[in-house]
Amino acid sequence: MQNDYKIINLEYLSAMTDSDDFMREILDTFISQVSEIQKNILSALAVSDYKMLGGLVHKAKSSVSIIGMEKDAAELSDLEEDIYNSSKIETYSGRVNAFTLRLDAALAETKHALAQFA
Repeated sequence: MQNDYKIINLEYLSAMTDSDDFMREILDTFISQVSEIQKNILSALAVSDYKMLGGLVHKAKSSVSIIGMEKDAAELSDLEEDIYNSSKIETYSGRVNAFTLRLDAALAETKHALAQFA
């Protein structure tokens, strides 16, 4: 599958399977899980619950890796490390907000990709 997207990259998933059913399942799962994670990340940030934020960032990192968002996964890894070390706290908000904007675009692309496997 050629990658026609700016944020997600489905080449890895395509190389793993030739099953449209599997692709639909992965894409659908990504959409539902990441939408929930995104909401919870913003909530944790709003109340400065950094322990919860760190766990959610870790979860998001795994999810975005599967969908080929390697740059975002690396940035989340850095953010996760900073959270667990309680360093650069003043940057969390900007970094989370930048990630959620990219995640919105990734969700839109994923929904478009999912429609191709319908």
